[in-house]
Amino acid sequence: TTELGVMLAVALFVVALVQTLALNQFIIGSFRSGVLVRDTATALTLDTAARLPALHAQSWPPGKVASLVSTDAQKLLDFVVFAHNLWAGPFMLTGVTYLLHQQLGL
Repeated sequence: TTELGVMLAVALFVVALVQTLALNQFIIGSFRSGVLVRDTATALTLDTAARLPALHAQSWPPGKVASLVSTDAQKLLDFVVFAHNLWAGPFMLTGVTYLLHQQLGL
């Protein structure tokens, strides 16, 4: 009936809205955690580099140290943001495969 169709359309809209809001909150949280990890790693590495004896410090140009630290810290940020896919991916794949199997009736 028409009422059932309208209710299903509204329910689909609400579910999509909640999913979007929840996913965006998760992504924001992941980036915040990643930034904290990146900043901490950068601070610790640069603090350690600043404590090196003068003889060791002369063998590395300051720009090279900063570049290496920045690159490695960015990789840490990327890992923290996307690492959850390592555990969530198999669950999503299993769920989608199950639903597809049910829908096709195989």
